[in-house]
Amino acid sequence: MVSGEKRRLFYYAYVIVLVLVAIFLFASSLQDIIIGDKYQLIFLFLLCLYCQFNVIPLDESSSSYQSLSSAVVFPILFLQGVGLAMVVFVLVALISGLARKQKLNELAFNASQITIITWISGQLYQKFGGTFGSSIHLDDFPRMLLALISFVVINISLVKIKRNLVYQISWKEFTELIRLPVLVNYFMISFIGIVYTLFVVAWGNWGALIFACLIIGMRELLSFGGKLAIERRKREKAEEELLIDPKTQVYNFRFLTNWLNDRSKIKTALLFIDIDDFKNFNDYFGHEKGDEVLKLVAKEITNSVRKEDKVIRFGGEEFIVILPRLNSEQACLIARRIQENIAKLSITVSIGISCYPETANDKHELLRLADIAMYRAKTSGKNQVVCSPV
Repeated sequence: MVSGEKRRLFYYAYVIVLVLVAIFLFASSLQDIIIGDKYQLIFLFLLCLYCQFNVIPLDESSSSYQSLSSAVVFPILFLQGVGLAMVVFVLVALISGLARKQKLNELAFNASQITIITWISGQLYQKFGGTFGSSIHLDDFPRMLLALISFVVINISLVKIKRNLVYQISWKEFTELIRLPVLVNYFMISFIGIVYTLFVVAWGNWGALIFACLIIGMRELLSFGGKLAIERRKREKAEEELLIDPKTQVYNFRFLTNWLNDRSKIKTALLFIDIDDFKNFNDYFGHEKGDEVLKLVAKEITNSVRKEDKVIRFGGEEFIVILPRLNSEQACLIARRIQENIAKLSITVSIGISCYPETANDKHELLRLADIAMYRAKTSGKNQVVCSPV
């Protein structure tokens, strides 16, 4: 495992290498710069800046967002050439970075990253016979697609290396950050850039203006949709917090009430769990230690069941586990597993089991019969599993 100090040094070295490569590529491309339609160039530059500053929020944190700037990146690259595209993208990266008060290393990484990606994508496009400017035609579409794919893949790869150096995350963890919907959006927005290019070639500056209006309108719609999605997630989170027991972080009695009132009729097994001699433990060691025991027991119960199962704190030292689509025999196996795992804490529990529709006619009776079975487990010497009917 590399220490944090070494990772930081590797990261700075990585950024310096990228900057040096970017400077070399930038300098070698300056001689190829030919300014064609300067009004079109200025317009696309301003549109790229607009997209970079007006990002689409993906969650409530300000660090997670989607930009439509890649929809403007490719028209600039294909219509203005590699050299001018590099100049424009570096300017956009520097202006937006300074406005957001990015650190120098972040600013250098972003500017050099976009320079390198643009150069490689442009060279690939040109090497396979792609043309720039107004001479672009539909036959260039496959080459544009190749440039797009290389742009996205290299961009993700450079970011992956950076995140690995800074946070030392695995590829699996990185792919969880780069979620599939985000990746698809990235490709689709970039693909819009190819369509934009062909639109400008066909319609000239009027085409650039009309399509820019479409991009701005799309940005507003996506931003509105993103804000609605964030608000929905906030409401869901707030509602979920109302159903979570703050002490044990499992579901609370309110969740159980909602479940009991739900009229769905799915085959279900229910475990009623009671910690043996918990009152004596509380009286002897105090409520603070008792709360720690509750947390540990809740954790062991949760780790002993499936993801779809619901662990509920019924109250005090009592827990309920809802096991959808299981019968009494399967529920008994899970109950034994819970006892074995909790026994590692030097704690015993008594468990009552009931099943719908095997022994109970509805959910309320399911709960009542499990409670009776748990009481029988208590009176039978504790640390027992008893199935209803008893």
